[in-house]
Amino acid sequence: VLVLTRRGPSRKRWMLVAVGVMMHLLLDAMWSEPATLWWPFLGTGFIPTGLPSFTDYVMDVFTNPVMWVGEAVGLVYLIVLWRRAGLSDRRARETLLRTGTVSAAIESR
Repeated sequence: VLVLTRRGPSRKRWMLVAVGVMMHLLLDAMWSEPATLWWPFLGTGFIPTGLPSFTDYVMDVFTNPVMWVGEAVGLVYLIVLWRRAGLSDRRARETLLRTGTVSAAIESR
């Protein structure tokens, strides 16, 4: 993003995507599976999940309570951010889409 964009609103919008991708990789602990993280540079195979099919994997995701806790924490975070940034207001959403910024106050204690 830094190499392909110039300073300004375009970079701010794309930096949001880059930061989101990095947070996703961090929260998924991708460093523990380098072959998957660096696919296809470290080979084209993936670490076996121990589940016989993709359908079984999807069912495991939906029935795994540990997975649900992480997703619930993420959902709560998004709800809090939505409320603090006032994204119920159409103008605030337009500003977010146009500039990549929100007007959420940062509280210091």
